[in-house]
Amino acid sequence: MGLVTDLGVLDISFTGVVGSVLDDRDRGALAATQPLSDLLRDFAFISEDLNAPIPADGVMDITIEGLDAGDYEFKGYFHDRSVDHVSGDVAVSTDGGGTFAQVVDNGLYSFDTDPPVIGTASFYFTSNGVDPVVVKLTGQEGFFFLSGTFRDQDTALISGFEITQVPEPGTLALALLASAAFVARWRR
Repeated sequence: MGLVTDLGVLDISFTGVVGSVLDDRDRGALAATQPLSDLLRDFAFISEDLNAPIPADGVMDITIEGLDAGDYEFKGYFHDRSVDHVSGDVAVSTDGGGTFAQVVDNGLYSFDTDPPVIGTASFYFTSNGVDPVVVKLTGQEGFFFLSGTFRDQDTALISGFEITQVPEPGTLALALLASAAFVARWRR
């Protein structure tokens, strides 16, 4: 069953690789001054399973199926109120995961209950209307205090995301021309 959105019905799934753990957290509300407090209190994450025979890097794939052909903007929010995950990379595939293009290198995450800036990353992509779009999040190496000791663990996380359809350049240019003509006629 898909998620009903302004873009139609989309199927969205989160996956990881063997040797990693996919989970979620609710760290509680942020400061009242944060306009995205409800969104940023929760996040999905994937990290190395330190108990696995071969721990895997913290890599999370978000697969989006059902997008019509067209141009889109993806805007992700990356925040953990309690732990500084430092940074992560984002890559996108528009052919169902066959090939990826890195779109964000070392994007900053935010942390704390009242961060001065929220960790975000935006990029544009084109859907062919047939193949799923896959957004790959890769956490960077970082030391975390777990179970009374510091451990080296890769973690990728996301608090939420928005996908908006972008008008084609021709449509946008036509709208600008129509607006200019309207203004010119109104001034007469």
